[in-house]
Amino acid sequence: MFKAILCDDNELVAQGLGETLPWEELRIDFRGYCLDGLEARKLLEKESPDILITDIQMPFLDGLELTRIAKTRNPDTVVIIISGYNDFDFAQEALKLGVTDYLLKPIDPAEMEALLRKVVKGCEQRAAERAQSLLDEQTRRHEQIRTLIYDGPVAFENVCGREEKNRLRQFACMVGVMSIDNYEQLNLRMTEKEQQKINQVFLEMLKKYIPRFQVYERRPGTAVGYFLDSSPAQLKKMRESIMVTLRKAFGTLFPSNTVTFAGSSVRKSALELQKAHEEAMLALQERFVYPPGSNIFYDYVKTTGEVSAEELDNAALVSKLVALICQRDRSAVHATVAELQENLLKMGGAKSYIFMKIFTSGLFVSLFQDLGHYGIESADIDMEVSEEYQRITETQSLEKAMELLLHCAEKVMDAIENNAKNSNSKSIVAARNYIEEHYMDPGLTMDEVAREVHMSSSYFSVVFKRETGMPFTDYLIRHRIRKSQELMKYTDLRIYEISSKVGYDTAAYYSTAFKKETGLSPSEYKKKILGVEPKE
Repeated sequence: MFKAILCDDNELVAQGLGETLPWEELRIDFRGYCLDGLEARKLLEKESPDILITDIQMPFLDGLELTRIAKTRNPDTVVIIISGYNDFDFAQEALKLGVTDYLLKPIDPAEMEALLRKVVKGCEQRAAERAQSLLDEQTRRHEQIRTLIYDGPVAFENVCGREEKNRLRQFACMVGVMSIDNYEQLNLRMTEKEQQKINQVFLEMLKKYIPRFQVYERRPGTAVGYFLDSSPAQLKKMRESIMVTLRKAFGTLFPSNTVTFAGSSVRKSALELQKAHEEAMLALQERFVYPPGSNIFYDYVKTTGEVSAEELDNAALVSKLVALICQRDRSAVHATVAELQENLLKMGGAKSYIFMKIFTSGLFVSLFQDLGHYGIESADIDMEVSEEYQRITETQSLEKAMELLLHCAEKVMDAIENNAKNSNSKSIVAARNYIEEHYMDPGLTMDEVAREVHMSSSYFSVVFKRETGMPFTDYLIRHRIRKSQELMKYTDLRIYEISSKVGYDTAAYYSTAFKKETGLSPSEYKKKILGVEPKE
């Protein structure tokens, strides 16, 4: 809508037009009427109307002078003169001032309404032309800036001229990269439509919350743009707090996503935008060693150079970690990964990212080669190896990459442990079957059974007790006594005969073992429990 004010010293005329004309229908925001020139001037300065309707003859300040003031403030102000005087001189002066129309009193409301419709149509056309002109100018300047950024100051001057070059020289500049963290991994948990939505909202928020950020390069989840300001100090102060509002708003809609801002140093001249662009890209490379949602400024980035890729022995580190994983030494695995992370931090963003990818690739290849010796294949591990590798190497955060690497190591160690448990369980089942077949042999020993199931005696002793709940000797004694009880119940064999059949050299040794296990001697057991008179 377009704003309008009405000025006439005749209150009946002013009030009548103000209340009679269908302002809203005409798409006009009527801001009120005045009864003299001074009041009209105050309202004019306050409201800056698009349309001024004024009488010529008014106290203190006439309509022609009011028109001059309005046109001085805004040459596009539409002025309609209303007057009770059919004076050629007045009309001629009004035309010189750029008055749109000149109506004689008494005013016909229908005529005024028709004129206002015509005026509004003209206002809309001029507004559209101004908007297009502004858009064309913005597009032109945008392309000029892109020339400066990508081709340099010389090419910029050749295209835009020295005057434009000198104009830009007066502004300080900074380039920034706004980027949604781990945007590349969204395809693992978002549909394509959801990805498009988050990207669209991101760009809309940039325009809303950081309007001074002029974007010149876009890709999914990332926008690269520049800031200009006449004061370098003000620009530097602004960059420290520029992301606060954006992050808060974005985090409200997408709480699982963060935004990183990588910025150049503040350059004293906008002619240095190409250098600022290069600095911003270098700062962005450091995001790998910064937590997600950080502000990374080129002039604050510290690359200590304490550790280089050459100094880190990739093969040795891979071998060490593979060995620790296969040994299921979880604490040592965590410590080694923490050591790796610390060294990568010291190395710096770009180098550390490349080294991490090389290291992860080597680790996965060596690890799954070694797992074959344990009878474990990738299918036995609760993860898709290629997907896990991709997730690690595509992450934009060192902290996240190490977290994912540890997660994979834990899964591999779990698989080795489960495989060992399953293997041990099978071995103990085989051992128990062997005992079942050979318990009657007085010479049966734990060493013999351990050899049969391909275990060392010491390891067999531990695993057997864990799987059965008792030591091997106790298990063998209990098994022999149970077998002897069955013989007592279902045969007429004498005690000494039974002792021989269950692996005891003498009846006395058998009787001692039987009483220790049951609390009764063999004879007492047969008499009290089975109700059978024992035969010695």
